[in-house]
Amino acid sequence: MKNLKNFGLSLIAVFLVTGCIKTRSELADIRSSQEVQAQQVAAQKEMQQQEMNEQIRSLVGRIEVLESQLSTLAEKVVAKDVVEQEGAQKKVDRMDALEKAVSQMDLKLLALSNEIQVYLKNNKAAKKEEKPQQKGNFSKGEESFSSKKWKEAIVNYEKYRELNPKGKKYATATYKIGVCFEELKMKDAAKSFYQEVVDKYSKSDMAKKAKYRLSKLK
Repeated sequence: MKNLKNFGLSLIAVFLVTGCIKTRSELADIRSSQEVQAQQVAAQKEMQQQEMNEQIRSLVGRIEVLESQLSTLAEKVVAKDVVEQEGAQKKVDRMDALEKAVSQMDLKLLALSNEIQVYLKNNKAAKKEEKPQQKGNFSKGEESFSSKKWKEAIVNYEKYRELNPKGKKYATATYKIGVCFEELKMKDAAKSFYQEVVDKYSKSDMAKKAKYRLSKLK
């Protein structure tokens, strides 16, 4: 009888130990799953930060192009004045024209700076909400383009180009960025994108359209 009682106690002890081992195993699995989820969230946030940095670099590059154009314009005006030795009145007229050009460039630089601020603000808001995008960048660009929201279209098309350097719609996105800049009266910027389409996709329909628009801008 005593042996039977000891045997029963041994069975109960084995059962309790087995239950503890199973519980610890389940807890380890849960912790491992939580660590994987945390790593995925961290990777997603890092990717979003990289995308934001690329957008900022792109917009800053546009500002540098405008500053370079302004410097070139000033040099041409001064050089032409010296070579041709124009009269005082003509020099005054040219200086007035240069001041107007500078003012226009300043306005464009200010607009681009504002776009950067708006982009950063919107990006932060979107990051807080952490809602997945339902539409691709090209589709968003098409919607903005159809609504004549030229600046929004440029941002979306440019983002598509950066994420899809060999995408099927790369030429179309490049061409339409040129159209957007043309609509914004930024002809030099428009020409550069049209020329890119002509150089890279010379046999495409987009290249034909780009050549036609380039001929109109000359």
